[in-house]
Formats: sequence, C-alpha cells, structure tokens
Amino acid sequence: MLLPRLLLLLCAPLSAMESGWNTAWSPHFMIHQEISGPKHAAGADLEKVFRVLHKDLWTLSSWMDTEKVEVYLYKDKKSYQGGRFKPPAWSGGMVHHSGQPGSAWSLAIYEPLDKRIAAHELTHLYFRSFFKNSAGRIPLWLNEGLAEMMAEEAAGSGRVPASGPAVKKPSPLKDFLALRQVPDGASGEFYPQAHSLVRFLKKANSPLKFEKFCRQLRDGEQPGRAMFSAYGFMTTADLESAWKKWAARPAP
Repeated sequence: MLLPRLLLLLCAPLSAMESGWNTAWSPHFMIHQEISGPKHAAGADLEKVFRVLHKDLWTLSSWMDTEKVEVYLYKDKKSYQGGRFKPPAWSGGMVHHSGQPGSAWSLAIYEPLDKRIAAHELTHLYFRSFFKNSAGRIPLWLNEGLAEMMAEEAAGSGRVPASGPAVKKPSPLKDFLALRQVPDGASGEFYPQAHSLVRFLKKANSPLKFEKFCRQLRDGEQPGRAMFSAYGFMTTADLESAWKKWAARPAP
C-alpha cells in the first residue's frame, strides 16, 4: 500500500485539544483521542513505533527522548478530513509545527491506527526537526526514502531483505536525485528506489557517515560534496555503481 506523502504545515499554534476529546499520556506522546467505540490503547502502539524509530533516529533528533509529540487521533478518515488540519483527500497522516522556537510538534492520524503511516509521518517529523530552519535542504529522495525505510521497520513484517526492497525499473540516479516532487503516476517506482538508496547509505555503511552527510546538507553544503565528504563517492556514477552492486546481492 502506497503511503501518503508528507504534508507539513507551518501555521499558527494549535489549541490544546479538540473539544470533548480524551487525553492520555505515554512516555513520548500526548494523545488527544476522539473515541466513538471502545477505547483503543493508542499509546502502547505508538510507543512500539517509537522504539523502532529511536534505534535509527536518536542521533538526528536527541530531543525525542525528553519531549513529547502531541498526537491527534481521529475516530475515522471522514472525521480526520473534516478536522482542524484540513488535509487533502489523499492524506493518511500529517505533521504540524507552528514555526515558533521551542514549539511542540504534532501528528494527526486516524483510527484504526496504522503503524506504517504513524512511523512514516513521525520519521518526517523527527528528521525535519534535525534540519531546524533549513528543511528546504532536505532532498526529496532522502526525506521519503528514510520515512519508507522506517515504516517497513515499524511494520515488523520482515518483507524487506537486508539488501532493501526490489526496484524493478530504477531511474538513473542523476535524474532521480534531482527530483523535487514525486512524478505523477510513478510513485510506485519512486518510493522503493528512495527506500533502497537510503537503506544502502544508512545500513550498509557506518551510521556516522549518514549523520555526517545529513549534517553537512543542513549546514549548506552541496549534496555532491556532502556525499563525497561522508562516503567518498566522487561522482553520482560511483554512488550508483556501489548501490546497485549492494542491491543485487542475494538475500540471506
């Protein structure tokens, strides 16, 4: 199932909660829940997702250990689409930040809680916070690829081998890395390729290299120079060759 793309809103601060909703706390979330039936232990599910994300993202978002993310859990998709966030029809989840220093991040999703969607959107949230006021420097493939990788990790399905998801018709990296939006009609090819490339950079190499690459992008370095500094790939062709060689390995 194709995950909805990230919708990041920078607007006025939200009020504490939707009127009449229940609020519950877990170690890392404040959950405002619209309940129409039996109460769902959303906190337990979100904490399971958090533990998966923490293993790979804590060096990029140290605040995730100490600050809570505010979650708005709508009772169904119709209620979510009619709520305060006003998401587009394709959205299955979205993150929000007021843009003010020190403001809390928020996640809006709906029941039944989908761990893949929650992980995908929370990854965007934590990763975006690492870039602070430089979110425009996050390449599309990196942002979506990391979110897809963590969504699969959180789903715990075991469907993705260590060599990453199968990419049937990969685009040439020279063109792929330059994309600024997911091509119309090609999302089913874009997401696996972004996932595979990020998995190669994050899992097949030292995590310190990935952190260095991201930090240099955040600080204004050009992507090609940041890639060479962190990984030693002098050209896009060198990166493409190493990635394809890794991706072609037989699954253990």
